[in-house]
Amino acid sequence: MIFNPITKSLFTDSGDLIKKLDCPFQIKWSSLAASKDGKKSRVCSVCDHSIVDTSKLTEQELLNIIKKKPDACLKVDLNQENIRITNE
Repeated sequence: MIFNPITKSLFTDSGDLIKKLDCPFQIKWSSLAASKDGKKSRVCSVCDHSIVDTSKLTEQELLNIIKKKPDACLKVDLNQENIRITNE
């Protein structure tokens, strides 16, 4: 996966847009309540959305999540091993 921190957009390795990240709340991951699945996602107390941690997901797993729930919120860390950072 490829992440552009300037546009806050996440792409597949082939350059297709997965999702543009646009959370207005910017709440720290550690401040979010754990969800029922424990580690893969947390719940935002402000908007009540589930936030999915992308750090352990494959591109296909993430695409499947977005296909099922297009409005899913995502956590992307600039240091995670499964993404490349770009500014293009």
